Amino acid sequence: MQDILIKNGYIIDGTGTPGFHSDIAIKDGKITKIHRNISEEAIKIIDATDLIVSPGFIDSHSHDDLILETQPSCSHKLEQGITTEVVGMCGFSCAPISDAHYQEGIKTNQNMMHEGVKADNSHLKMFSQFMDYMEKRQFGPNAAFYIGHNTIRVAVMGYANREPSPEELKQMEKYVEDAMKSGALGISLGLYYAPGTYSKTDEAIALCKVVAKYGGSLSLVSCKMNLNS
Repeated sequence: MQDILIKNGYIIDGTGTPGFHSDIAIKDGKITKIHRNISEEAIKIIDATDLIVSPGFIDSHSHDDLILETQPSCSHKLEQGITTEVVGMCGFSCAPISDAHYQEGIKTNQNMMHEGVKADNSHLKMFSQFMDYMEKRQFGPNAAFYIGHNTIRVAVMGYANREPSPEELKQMEKYVEDAMKSGALGISLGLYYAPGTYSKTDEAIALCKVVAKYGGSLSLVSCKMNLNS
């Protein structure tokens, strides 16, 4: 007895091979059989005639950061077949938000993510606190997180149009290290946007070195800025 039997679907398996018609049997959340005609019984049978069956899609550039917090089911993505979201894009992430630049951090989140921010934002002070909070949520899709360079800069310097002092750069590096230790994929840069556009190459290199220590990656949004300016 299978749990689910999908009948007569046209399978696109994501490997690049041509699609094919087949049935799919599922038991305990795993595919147990793919065959042109599965005759076994199942608790639930889905007729996929004239429909495509495929693995879930990955939204590799999502701005649903705050929606994951306020509407964790993310049904608007699941209904499109998206089962994994990568957030923290364009240099903006939910955390960190410092006490020194609290209002600027909250306004940045609202402007970039178009979603209301909760009254209690104590879990946004450090990226690790944010990840601990999100770990307890039951998301509809899978979620992976980058820490945003712009968000870090706002937490340390606000929207100051200048290079960071050595002390400020160290604080930015600490924020990145905290994020990497708590499971961030890496850092995202959005150098077209303020305050990232005020930064110089040495700043980006210093932060990326921290990411590299933990085997992380860099996400760089397309921008008009010359990184050496």
